[in-house]
Amino acid sequence: EEASPEEPTDAEQTLSAVLDLVQPLAARHRVSLKTEITNALPNLVVHPVALRQILINLLSVAIHRAAGDQVCISARPLRWEVEMRVCCTPTSSDHRSALEGEGASLNMAHRLVELCGGKLSLVTDEEAFDASLLLPALERLPVLVIDDNSDTLQLLQRYVSGTRYRIVGTQDPEQALELAEEFSPRVIVLDVMMPRLDGWEVLGRLRQHPLTCEVPIVVCTILAQEELALSLGASAFVRKPVTRQAFLTALGHQIAPPEPEHR
Repeated sequence: EEASPEEPTDAEQTLSAVLDLVQPLAARHRVSLKTEITNALPNLVVHPVALRQILINLLSVAIHRAAGDQVCISARPLRWEVEMRVCCTPTSSDHRSALEGEGASLNMAHRLVELCGGKLSLVTDEEAFDASLLLPALERLPVLVIDDNSDTLQLLQRYVSGTRYRIVGTQDPEQALELAEEFSPRVIVLDVMMPRLDGWEVLGRLRQHPLTCEVPIVVCTILAQEELALSLGASAFVRKPVTRQAFLTALGHQIAPPEPEHR
């Protein structure tokens, strides 16, 4: 039975098991497998079966390309992801035939990586085979959602399933500062039309409090009040009903690391 994306997948254990699995194939093609894991890897938000198949496909292609030589496998933790690389110097002289055989394996790897919320970059030609795989780590970024509608909270929980975010939701705006202190949210998502306390007042309180004055706030409401929201201190505005893509894009824009300065 496949684990859901909510369950952690042990990256090192899965990689080790796959290397054991492909070792006979490597021996048949006289290929040595060189591994380098720079630091302890965090668990991943990825189906273990999917990760296993991705690695099998990439390693199988690399082993066939590197007959009689070496395949290098490395893994390292990044900020919110784990990077795995499979690379080799091709020894096959029949590059075109090799490419035809690789197509199905690489296409499947691409599709599985996309389903896992990751990214696969490939360089494959006569001089190099280099597959770089980025997969989301389990360390979730807390997002505080303040919305009196329980259906909305459940919807946004579903939207972030399998992503790098986790929702801390409350229907009581009076709890906002208490939850912000407890969970240190990276983003706050705020509804405006709430019966107990006006959302604009909540926005003002959050902007004035030292705990939350610098936390990005995304106003998410059915009202067409983007200009007002931004003028009162919101970092971004999304209109209800909000799609999964729009919601995740809004979060991503607020959490994206700053661009490096060019000198």
